[in-house]
Amino acid sequence: KKFKDFDRNLCFVVDLGTSHKILYLMAEKQEMRDKWVRALRYLIEMEHSAKQRNENDRSIREAFNMADKNGDGHLDFDEVMKLLKVLNVSVKKKYAKTMFDAADKNKNVSSGKSAVLDREEFVEFYNRLTKRAELEELFLKYSKNKAVMTVKDLQNFLKEGQKTLDANPNLCLNIIEQFEPEQVTKRMEQLSLTGFRKYLTSEREQIFNPSHRVAYQNMKRPITHYFIASSHNTYLAED
Repeated sequence: KKFKDFDRNLCFVVDLGTSHKILYLMAEKQEMRDKWVRALRYLIEMEHSAKQRNENDRSIREAFNMADKNGDGHLDFDEVMKLLKVLNVSVKKKYAKTMFDAADKNKNVSSGKSAVLDREEFVEFYNRLTKRAELEELFLKYSKNKAVMTVKDLQNFLKEGQKTLDANPNLCLNIIEQFEPEQVTKRMEQLSLTGFRKYLTSEREQIFNPSHRVAYQNMKRPITHYFIASSHNTYLAED
């Protein structure tokens, strides 16, 4: 109403949130207004992203505290590997040890003289271990606010990115329920970057058929009865 004598296409409003104040603004040109709106939305999205990262780190700290059975504020490598399994992080032990040693900046040791990580070292270790640039690019591509994926965002990703034929809201909610670690985000029916990463790196999304981990065909016939598919760099050694 305050702008009834002006061109509304030049106007925009900023809600100052908890202060219950509203700022009415008008630009000289529509192009300038659009630049202001895009910049303000970007700042809001960055703030949401920062809050989400803090929430993710908090959930990792809580997992650390639960794994710290003796309450000394440290986890050795074996305890860290067990915690990674609980957090649904699959990683080769040798690589995990390399990352563990790199994260051990304080060089603390347990009573058994083994290297340990404190809570903040573990958070850094976990973030480095699970960081996947290509997954972050996918997340940012399909997340409209760049902080979380809504059910609609996730459904679009499943349809366009994964070519999932039965990508429906119920499937998206099931994914959020299973893989989103932050309870507040889960209750809002949203998927964080951490949850998105956990989903895509889980066995559920592996191209390998888990039923083929054991012999699933008749393997009792002579080897000459079978075709062997291999690359030119793959060789059979011995029997």
